[in-house]
Amino acid sequence: MQKEDLFKLIDYAYCAGIIDGEGCISIREIRHNNFCLELQVEMSNKEVLYFLRETFGGNIYKRRKIRSNKQMFIWKISGDDVKNVLKIVLPFLIEKKRKAEIAIEFRNYVDKTQYKGGGQRLSEEIIIRRKKFCNAMREGRI
Repeated sequence: MQKEDLFKLIDYAYCAGIIDGEGCISIREIRHNNFCLELQVEMSNKEVLYFLRETFGGNIYKRRKIRSNKQMFIWKISGDDVKNVLKIVLPFLIEKKRKAEIAIEFRNYVDKTQYKGGGQRLSEEIIIRRKKFCNAMREGRI
């Protein structure tokens, strides 16, 4: 293994630790029968989030905690980007490993069942299956 590859693996392991400890992997219904896969990390240390953005892309947002008025920062990605990141960090995850597996499986299912072109409705079977993924994510199982 080359030195650059080893450094990249170390970076991915570090990112996995941040995601495992501070991250949130979610599937949420954004509109009727339309679901979004998201990965976000919220913390007060923006340098760590800049590192995540530099490594994987995404966006960083600011917000203030209501009770403490503390400045917080959120790194967020969605859709296929989440799947790509989770596939990279999956071997290093512990706490969120099962949720990452569900997220990857969900995104693969969406890619396989998504209609190309507008105006077509998803079948009831597809909608039910996507809702099952959403529920499984909340429970950590499928």
